[in-house]
Amino acid sequence: MNEWRRRSRRYRARTPGRLPAWAIVAICFGAAVLAAVIVGNLLHFWLDEETMNRLTEGTPEPEETQPVPERAVPSVKAYPFVLGDPTGSLTAGEDGQPPAALSVSLNTPDGTLLYTSQAAEHYGIQGDEDVELTESMTELLQTVSYVCGVFYPQAFTGEDGSLYYPTAAEEAVLLREFARSGGAELLLVGLPLDAAHLTDTLDYLDLVKEALGSTTLALAVPFSVAVSERGWELLPLLREHADLLALDLQGSDPAAAGSMLLDANYYLVQHQMRLLLSSDQEAFISIAEATLTDVQILTAPPAPDPGETGGDVTDTGEAPDTGAVG
Repeated sequence: MNEWRRRSRRYRARTPGRLPAWAIVAICFGAAVLAAVIVGNLLHFWLDEETMNRLTEGTPEPEETQPVPERAVPSVKAYPFVLGDPTGSLTAGEDGQPPAALSVSLNTPDGTLLYTSQAAEHYGIQGDEDVELTESMTELLQTVSYVCGVFYPQAFTGEDGSLYYPTAAEEAVLLREFARSGGAELLLVGLPLDAAHLTDTLDYLDLVKEALGSTTLALAVPFSVAVSERGWELLPLLREHADLLALDLQGSDPAAAGSMLLDANYYLVQHQMRLLLSSDQEAFISIAEATLTDVQILTAPPAPDPGETGGDVTDTGEAPDTGAVG
């Protein structure tokens, strides 16, 4: 009888009505995995991506602000000079020493070339026949070692844009010729920075940069653009395509010189910009010379003769052209 009971107990332990422990654990684990998959799918359906990422990955560490790369362009005080003028005027000061750097006009805001050269003649571009580029630069570099050329691009002046590419290519050749003649920097003034033209402007900068080689490429940025809502994003973008940005204060109210220069200081420091003025801004120049080490002054164009416009000036509601000859 005892032997039968022992066999009976062993038999009952193996009856189908009871599962072994490992099977129960496996079923529970499978149920948990299935529940997790179902809940995960529901969360993806119910929650937005940002919330889902926080739940699954935790709160991400805030991205570190990328510092503005240190510029390699030296700080200079570049004074205006017209190519072809006698270099003796540069040493006519009290100390007899020439400026450390010059801001030299290459063309006018309307595109008139202020010299002649082989490249200009090749493209049939009319310029000042009394000023030959290579000869004038050779003479100038005997007195001043750092020459900043100032150029007003004309590739964007066509109404339908059909002349953009051929004009841009011609201008790149002209600017390459200036760089090879000894120019240390090339400043572009008047490029459109609005959203509609930005892509073409960046392409133009890349084209000129490639043509210049190791010569510094600088870009003038109007103060109104720098302080606009898109300025915080635009300035770093432009910096990727140019070696230097110049904060252009030409045409600003002379009565506000002090306050404007205080406001400009943030951009000069944060974005390592150079201050850009014209030679007719005496109030700005006097303050800038005393407080800044990085200033470029362009030659202001002569004021229009009222007689040429019939004497009376009608207010059109548009801002006057404040472009200056570099």
